[in-house]
Amino acid sequence: MEWPAGVYRLARSPFFRRGFVFGKCLLVFLLALGVENNQIRHTLMLVEERVQLPKYFDGTIEHPFVHRMLTPQLSRLLLELTPPSVADRIETLMRPAQDWLLRPGLTDLERPLAYYWVFVVQLLSFVGYAWLVERITRRCAPHSRLAHFAAPLALVALFPIIEGHYGHLYDPTSLLTMAALVDAITAHRHGWYLIVFVLACCTKETAVFASVGYACYFLDRLPPAKFVRMIVYQAGIFSAVYVGALVLYAENPGGRMFFALPEQLGWLSQRTITEAVCFLVLMLVYFARFPDKPPALQRLTAIPAVNALFFLAMANPGEWRNFYESLPVLIPLAILNLEAAIGPGPRPSHDGPETPLSPSGN
Repeated sequence: MEWPAGVYRLARSPFFRRGFVFGKCLLVFLLALGVENNQIRHTLMLVEERVQLPKYFDGTIEHPFVHRMLTPQLSRLLLELTPPSVADRIETLMRPAQDWLLRPGLTDLERPLAYYWVFVVQLLSFVGYAWLVERITRRCAPHSRLAHFAAPLALVALFPIIEGHYGHLYDPTSLLTMAALVDAITAHRHGWYLIVFVLACCTKETAVFASVGYACYFLDRLPPAKFVRMIVYQAGIFSAVYVGALVLYAENPGGRMFFALPEQLGWLSQRTITEAVCFLVLMLVYFARFPDKPPALQRLTAIPAVNALFFLAMANPGEWRNFYESLPVLIPLAILNLEAAIGPGPRPSHDGPETPLSPSGN
């Protein structure tokens, strides 16, 4: 598609760039606000008896939710650090907006502020996830035009899932930590990766999917000794967090593991032709022209691959939120396919030197 040279000049003007950044920041915030409003008001996040917030706070929630304590404990810490006088004032000011912010009936805690802190933690997690996905996309495909829109597109991709009323308390933080892990991999920041990995394991045990992506990405990019050492570190962190939770909350009810393959196969056998076609189209959106994708993204598709196996074996049928861990890889793939479908725009002659590829792009 041939664009007039004036369009390129306008796009490179400081005024347009500042306006674009401001507009995109506003759009990302509004989309994150919409996703979070839907998450806390319309999903079963805190409504079911077994996942109510007081049980998260006091550690009496059942397995496997008791392993996923980063979000509720962070919200509880923020609540405890808020002076009572400030909490009273916030609750008074927020009372008119409570029906919009919270699902009716979420008032079984002494302080409604607890739910507001959950709202804030989740909202910031959605925003952070979106910007990290954009950073991953721009690093892996530095010449992509649509990479500049990856942040809002990463949030738009969540709406169909949340509209199905699927959601749990830890989902936004899981998105954030997985995106941070993929970002650390593509940036070759090994120490930062381990720090985030600790937090991710405390958010949800499926953080171990990132270890598979890490191993595939760095298999021939690190000295063997360092590669083995990093894998051992990750195995040790995951084991310490997971086994520690099992021991600490040994008396809590609930099952440690859910095997769902028979239910999944039965559910899949009942899908209609229309649903099958939609699934095939979705696979094309993500994986079309796969050999042309940046090598970094090709290797990191190990994360969606192991995620899909987990979904078939251990997830509730049709609960697509179980693919959240894959979105930091799938969204960049989809954006590059969308750009290929639109067609590349010509580069003006005054572009200057090409931007060198980062380590993750080759």
